[in-house]
Amino acid sequence: MFQDAVAIFARGRTLTPMTLKERQKVVYRVDALIMLGAKDRLHVDNGMKVQLDGLQKAGVIQSDARVGEPDHISRSVAHPTPLR
Repeated sequence: MFQDAVAIFARGRTLTPMTLKERQKVVYRVDALIMLGAKDRLHVDNGMKVQLDGLQKAGVIQSDARVGEPDHISRSVAHPTPLR
């Protein structure tokens, strides 16, 4: 379901270079914000895997193997404000 949503938002756009030579050199940078509830748990690698699989399936990137290592990973817990 998430992968289908990525495809819809991508609307056929791609970052994949046109030539094989360019595709062999490209390194993608992916920034993601994954928000979880206070009691939810998710391993960072699994969260990014879902993101990258969606981008690859939608044709936005050619391969998730071409994504560089993240510059920064931070964790925070959402504290929702109770409704009144």
